[in-house]
Amino acid sequence: MSSLKLALVDDDELALEALAIALRGFGHSVDLYGSAAALLSGDPERYDCVITDVRMEEIDGQELARRLRADHQHLPVLVMSSYADIPMAVSAMKVGAFDFVDKRGGSEAVRQALEALDLTRRSEHAEALYAREQVKRLTDRERHILAAVGRGQTSQQIAQRLGISPRTVDAHRRALMVKLAAERVGHLVRIATLAQLTDSQP
Repeated sequence: MSSLKLALVDDDELALEALAIALRGFGHSVDLYGSAAALLSGDPERYDCVITDVRMEEIDGQELARRLRADHQHLPVLVMSSYADIPMAVSAMKVGAFDFVDKRGGSEAVRQALEALDLTRRSEHAEALYAREQVKRLTDRERHILAAVGRGQTSQQIAQRLGISPRTVDAHRRALMVKLAAERVGHLVRIATLAQLTDSQP
């Protein structure tokens, strides 16, 4: 597993230190925060993952996950609790946590969650590289249409922007699905996003 830069958030100082020692033993870099507010007042974006206890004063772990999801969409948040149950886990996932760990599983449970995160990130990186290679095969017009599809624009909107008919746009989109082996329009959106075409303008 790759070495990750982690932010560990818990108002239980002893638990915080114990988990930090274990995570550093696994080869990770760990910064400690005694509250969610302390993390939020800094720069969360510099971390590969935020690990937070769910029960804390003022801002709890689920609220922290919700705020980080809103402001830093690509930052993974792992929520922990010593009182874990299914409703709590579902609630944490709904507000944006990538996983929920029972603290009673100890540092090994956290290690396994981080390993799953690392594998996911590696897979997404490989998928993004493949998407960029696929996009290189497209014509400029096809890339413009794919980017617009990735931004959620309709055929009518794309046609108006490019000065062509909606029927022509639909024909290009069907051709794109064949060329990129996309089964659904949603696949085209994912390819455009992974290839970072959605930031470009036709």
